[in-house]
Amino acid sequence: MKWNEQLTAKLKELCIEGKTNAEIADVMRCKLTDVYAKRSQLGITIAKCKGIEPNLEFEKALETSKPKGMRKSVRDKFKALFNEVLMAMASDWTSVEDSRVYANLSEELIELEAKYNTQFI
Repeated sequence: MKWNEQLTAKLKELCIEGKTNAEIADVMRCKLTDVYAKRSQLGITIAKCKGIEPNLEFEKALETSKPKGMRKSVRDKFKALFNEVLMAMASDWTSVEDSRVYANLSEELIELEAKYNTQFI
């Protein structure tokens, strides 16, 4: 049998679906020995095909282990940083220009905290 790219792609697809060589030969209307030979040539083994299949239990475990909302430690760090900026802004030796910088920084901290929190929802 002459193998082209389309037939090879179909063979790979059927192998990944878990079809046996006999079933593949029936679907592709070719000899069983042709299927054996091509799979051997391509190195497509049953173990490799099983490795390609998605592990649904693993994917479910990943979905359930995603953190919901911002972690307390990160939230506390944002709060501490925000408080430090406010204390620096309220200090007696802070100039008016520095106070403006601190005010802008505090607004950016609030936005950053909101962005960080939405990543984990």
